[in-house]
Amino acid sequence: LTTKEFIEQLEETLTDSGIYVLNVIDHPPLEFVRAELRTLGEVFDHVAVVARPGAVAGEFGGNFILAGSSVPFDPAAIEARVTDGEVVLIDGAALDWAGDAMILIDEFAPVDQLLSRP
Repeated sequence: LTTKEFIEQLEETLTDSGIYVLNVIDHPPLEFVRAELRTLGEVFDHVAVVARPGAVAGEFGGNFILAGSSVPFDPAAIEARVTDGEVVLIDGAALDWAGDAMILIDEFAPVDQLLSRP
């Protein structure tokens, strides 16, 4: 459920303005959540991540809300719904944060090795 192939199949079921949203839990060094975000970026034209500032900074783990869509996100609409000063990264900023993390594919998706534990 984390691979490019799965996300491609899921994307085919969405309406033109549909948004795929998922919750990922990870801990530093955040290899899994970064890989999942890069994988979303391989399928969707627009990606976003919302998380607590310390989690985004890699200071601690937590929940990361990831989203992918074929239509642009409205940053103001997202920011109006977040709480506790959560960080919102969209498109280029989100992919920059993901860095050079691996793309998860059916033939190689070592999620158990990427997922960090506290």
